[in-house]
Amino acid sequence: MGEHEFLTETWSKIDPSVKKPRIGYSVFVCIVAAIGGLSFGYDLGVLSSVLVMPRFTESLTLSTWDKTNIVGLFLVGCTFGSALQGIFSDKFGRKWTIICGALFVILGGLIQSLALNVPMLFAGRFIDGLAIGAFSALVPVYMAECAIHSFRGAMVTGQQFMIILGMSLAYWVDFLTYRVFPSSDWQWRAPLIVPTLLGLLIFFTMMTMPRSPRWLLSKGHSNEALINLARLRMLPVDNEYVTTEFAEMEWSLERDQQTGSTTFKEMLSTPILRKRLLVICGINAYQQLSGNNGVSYYAPQFYQLLQVGGTDSLLLLQGVYGLIILIMTIPTIFIIERLGRRLILIAGSVIMTFFMLALGILFAVTTGGDPNNVATLVANKSLGILGVCFILLFIAGYMASWGPVVWVVSSEVFPLRVRSKAIAVSSMIQWLSNTLTVYIVPLAMAVNTYGIFIALGLVAFTSIPFVYFFLPETRGATLEEMDDIWLEEKKILNFSRKEMEVQDSLI
Repeated sequence: MGEHEFLTETWSKIDPSVKKPRIGYSVFVCIVAAIGGLSFGYDLGVLSSVLVMPRFTESLTLSTWDKTNIVGLFLVGCTFGSALQGIFSDKFGRKWTIICGALFVILGGLIQSLALNVPMLFAGRFIDGLAIGAFSALVPVYMAECAIHSFRGAMVTGQQFMIILGMSLAYWVDFLTYRVFPSSDWQWRAPLIVPTLLGLLIFFTMMTMPRSPRWLLSKGHSNEALINLARLRMLPVDNEYVTTEFAEMEWSLERDQQTGSTTFKEMLSTPILRKRLLVICGINAYQQLSGNNGVSYYAPQFYQLLQVGGTDSLLLLQGVYGLIILIMTIPTIFIIERLGRRLILIAGSVIMTFFMLALGILFAVTTGGDPNNVATLVANKSLGILGVCFILLFIAGYMASWGPVVWVVSSEVFPLRVRSKAIAVSSMIQWLSNTLTVYIVPLAMAVNTYGIFIALGLVAFTSIPFVYFFLPETRGATLEEMDDIWLEEKKILNFSRKEMEVQDSLI
């Protein structure tokens, strides 16, 4: 009998009359943790509109390269932050590492909003990035370790919803400050101080949250781990559901301890861990290299090229863009445990490929590749509107699939003994890919308007066979069952619905 079957049988033996877990408190904990995602999204979104504000470029005398570096250095900070969190979260725990990250958000927000020159702005963005990188890797892990397994996908998808809510908030704050402060530096300083307020919110709310039961157990704090698990399930510590889940955690930890602690070198030399790491690094790279970030960071510049209006129209369009991405994230929260991770990712890849290639063809036909050749777009506004529609439809497909689902998969597939290290590596790949996109897109657009869109569309296309052949379906499984799922290759593509129904019926 495999581990997955053994654990499923253990859960199925629970007396049906025993009081079942309630999700209320664990949902609340996940929502509070996801404020880190709100801060993450806000910082990702705020610069796209600030970069086209007249007062911003006039106050700091920015070159095109400076604008690219403002975004790029933030992402470099994110890369370092995502790597360092693995060390700190293993040693000090998920909760306190998130709280420490909040202090960096507060400091970075103050520096960038009060910047007197370009280097000061660079410093603020880099410091802010350190925290955001840590949040991006750590918040989904904390949520996954606290959530009830049958709702884990929905809860971690909620992290993406908060990221998108933050981005949408940033776009509308930018639009409002542009209108309210037409001739004042507060036009751009006000949006950049909001991260400080979010950092304060994260700091004070996380202080009241429980520490991860799985992390506590791994550090030998068994009593506190059991108490926190019961608290998260809203049940007494002697309830059979609590004791069964806790026994499962202990069993998994004992198995991990027999293996011993795993270094990065050992993780790469162990076939089953190496395979998981490579696949998760792959989907994180695809998430960033399939075009989303080029659109997110430079959408206003794309709108300018498409000749769809002045600064007011560009910022308003970005606000509409924010609403669309927010709305498209919501359905995934409710369908991810029904349709599974793989189907949603593949469907998203098909949509993204089509509209990214369509956008490339549109630019090829209208500009011939020359960014200065916009006569056709000026003469025919409907073509510009069509281009905007392609952008919005592309991002809608992304936000309903690759945007949220990658966070879920990344947070759930690794065993506890390597989880922080593995997430650190995959997050670094994600942020490095993100940084690469930020620097390549404007350089490529300056040379050829359509080539980059064709290339990104082809990247999105290659993600389809990657997901189909390499990524197992993990819906309905507990964190402790992941080893067996990845070991049994034949079950990867045909995860038993009957087994998942047994799991789902327990909650």
